[in-house]
Amino acid sequence: MRFNGLVLRLIGGPAYRLLPSGLTEISYTGPVSGSAVRLPAQSVLDGSRFLVVAGRPEHKRWWRTFRRPQPARLMRGGRGYDVMGQVLEGPDRADALTSYLAARPGSSRGIGPSTPVIAFDRIEP
Repeated sequence: MRFNGLVLRLIGGPAYRLLPSGLTEISYTGPVSGSAVRLPAQSVLDGSRFLVVAGRPEHKRWWRTFRRPQPARLMRGGRGYDVMGQVLEGPDRADALTSYLAARPGSSRGIGPSTPVIAFDRIEP
């Protein structure tokens, strides 16, 4: 967890330029606990939405929050975005995963047929 905290501080500060492109902070309120959650993830911009693949999902719980539409905030490239996140299914998932892997071809390791793909659509003010 200490490493994630360091990465989150870098994403939110002026040093974000030193980080790999696409490194993103996802922040949301846990729907059951009401606790604030912040975590780093790799995202891909796909039109007006951001795509995140929850690799090794059996070791993570955060993505389950987005099985239903859930508001969140993303910090990426020094900018913040209000978004609505949701796990994609069926053809939508397949299309989004194709877009994600086209942008990040080295990311296919550990991605299987049930690996969650979460779309974060921007909420316009």
